[in-house]
Amino acid sequence: ELFARYPDGKCYYVACISPWLYIDGGDPETAGLARWMNHCTSQPTVSNRKQQFGPRAGMHFYAARDIGVGEELVWSYGDEYWEAMGEIPT
Repeated sequence: ELFARYPDGKCYYVACISPWLYIDGGDPETAGLARWMNHCTSQPTVSNRKQQFGPRAGMHFYAARDIGVGEELVWSYGDEYWEAMGEIPT
């Protein structure tokens, strides 16, 4: 289904939770707020964990440090993301 939706494999808002579960945040009308968090490896404000609570698996975000008022929420997308996209992070 992933490649039916994204034939070129460029699915910028898809997160792999497990081999059988992906979260697709491509539609801004139905995606969660995490869709808008940008990439940062030097000083991320949040970290992510792939977790399952009961029957629901998902990606959850937690403060990595104290976050100031008005500070952007950013996290590291990880090396696997950039390799899959064929890009080098900036």
